[in-house]
Amino acid sequence: MHATGLLAWLLWLLVHLMFLVGFQNRLQVLIHWAFQYVSFNRNARLITANAITPRGYSGNG
Repeated sequence: MHATGLLAWLLWLLVHLMFLVGFQNRLQVLIHWAFQYVSFNRNARLITANAITPRGYSGNG
């Protein structure tokens, strides 16, 4: 199955919510996402921490 655009976004939302445990958690996450979307508050999705690499790892395969 190949989905794009709004359909893909809605499917991702549904799948992610279904993997959460409990109706209350699903509802809270859905409300939080809706508020973030409506308020254009995008800082909740930023990853700002530096990646921590193990000692001796050179990153060359």
